[in-house]
Amino acid sequence: MDTQKTAFEAPKNVPLEWTAHRHPDHQRDARWYAAAGACLFLCLVYAFWTGGWSFAIVLVLIGVAYAGLHKSPAAMGKLRIDVEGITWDGELIGWDRLKDFWIVRLPEYNELHIARKRGVLEIVLQTGDISVPDLRATLSQFINERQDQTERLIDKIIRLTKL
Repeated sequence: MDTQKTAFEAPKNVPLEWTAHRHPDHQRDARWYAAAGACLFLCLVYAFWTGGWSFAIVLVLIGVAYAGLHKSPAAMGKLRIDVEGITWDGELIGWDRLKDFWIVRLPEYNELHIARKRGVLEIVLQTGDISVPDLRATLSQFINERQDQTERLIDKIIRLTKL
């Protein structure tokens, strides 16, 4: 019987913790507001011209909701990675509940996405001042990386139009 014990190799770069924006905080200038207002106005003219009153009401509600939601700066999120799992805004999520991760590299920032095994809500957080190679190496010890994932079309539209 072999009595030789194998040494447990401790995970590297753990714990890793940071606070960053959940989504980019877009800086909109007067031109952006003028273009958005003109687009909304043209859609309202079309709705009234065609008699689409329900469309006009929906447009007004969307405009009011958008203005209300974007009054405050982008929300911050706190993420901690350790051997038990990740702690996302104070809630510990074990590695057995996480599926995989991917990092979207963009010109302005890098964004970490972590998919859960159950549910559609993924964890999204900008990487802040954490180095992408360190983050990738740390997470790869616990869950797989989705190498072929790129920025989704809807996310690209939101980023380019600063919505």
